[in-house]
Amino acid sequence: LGGDGGDLPTELDTMSVLAFVIPISAVLRLLDEGPPALLRTRARDLWKLRACVVLVTLALGAANAALIARFDGLPVKHLFAVVLAQSALGVLGCCALGSARGWIVPGTVTLIATTPGLLPWEINAVYNQQLTATMIAIAGLLTILGVTAYVTLGLERARVNEEETS
Repeated sequence: LGGDGGDLPTELDTMSVLAFVIPISAVLRLLDEGPPALLRTRARDLWKLRACVVLVTLALGAANAALIARFDGLPVKHLFAVVLAQSALGVLGCCALGSARGWIVPGTVTLIATTPGLLPWEINAVYNQQLTATMIAIAGLLTILGVTAYVTLGLERARVNEEETS
């Protein structure tokens, strides 16, 4: 940080956004489904279990963000939407890459959004709090996509990709 503290609020915003990628990546491990052989021979459909697991996963990240935002005086709605979007991107990443590498998608998007000058302020919904409604809509859309992908596909596509690269 600079010596005069003039850049402190910007740094705190960046840290509050980046700091959630680590717990999100840890929570994404809840999406693991077990050995592929057991999944292929299952007697019941997994959609109910998958729906519960993915919704709990998303709720953990978003509730964590809301709680921290509330206690730290950060904008609760905005940070909630950002972290929900990051979590949903993580779920999509897990469906494509596996739960161990699912963090790559929200991590990459977050780095792009937090790189100074890369996204113009007018469209950077991660930082521009005037775009909170847009960020909420983005988070909602990503949540629907992430839940749908995980409930219907689980980590099957990621396993196929892993088997092809092995």
